[in-house]
Amino acid sequence: MSKEITKVLACNNERISIPNDRYQYDKDIAEDQILLRVDIAESKTPNESSSSSLIKDLDQMIKLKSISQISREEHTNDLDPNYGAQQTRKLKIYIYIYIFIYLFIF
Repeated sequence: MSKEITKVLACNNERISIPNDRYQYDKDIAEDQILLRVDIAESKTPNESSSSSLIKDLDQMIKLKSISQISREEHTNDLDPNYGAQQTRKLKIYIYIYIFIYLFIF
């Protein structure tokens, strides 16, 4: 699926990765759905799209999949247009918060 996402976003293959062990079932809905982690690496050159831009583009392509390239690929066609590509906070932020709290409490 990462190759298909790379193709529709027109970015370098090395920027998109999907860790094999990073998925979970969404228990908040009645239907069977899997939450899938997609990592987008930072751009290395100024002429590449930023990672935040790629996330926004992917989100829009999934939400508008009936008219985007997403629906024409074998695996990305199964992505949920109601969910899109929601960005999560980076783990680094949480690590810094925990370190900050630890230093001031102890």
